[in-house]
Amino acid sequence: MFKNSSPQTEDGTSLIGEGLNIEGDLVCQGSIEVAGIMNGSVKAANLKILETGSVIGAIKADKFEVFGAYIFWIGAIKIIGPSRSGVFLHLMPVFSSLMAIFLLGERFANFHIFGALFILTGIIVSTKFK
Repeated sequence: MFKNSSPQTEDGTSLIGEGLNIEGDLVCQGSIEVAGIMNGSVKAANLKILETGSVIGAIKADKFEVFGAYIFWIGAIKIIGPSRSGVFLHLMPVFSSLMAIFLLGERFANFHIFGALFILTGIIVSTKFK
């Protein structure tokens, strides 16, 4: 009565554990989490680089996450304070667009300019006219 006739495939996640050092290229159709050191290129559908992980080589992934960035963001807030770090939070779309243009080859368009101008105007107005 409740039988599912379609075949189910479960994509597991491969883990390169902390303390593990892999030399060579790695190709995976599923997900990879890197907590150790990967010395070579990585090609995967989903790739997560955890706090203790590193990849020394080319990365090609449909979805790519780096968890160490959050630790650096929280550390920066502790150093410069939350009120000053808020300005950089609003600049993230500008930096993301620049990285997409220079690193991923996205075509530069008018909306990049207008978006950056709106963000910079908002930052200037909010910091100058308190």
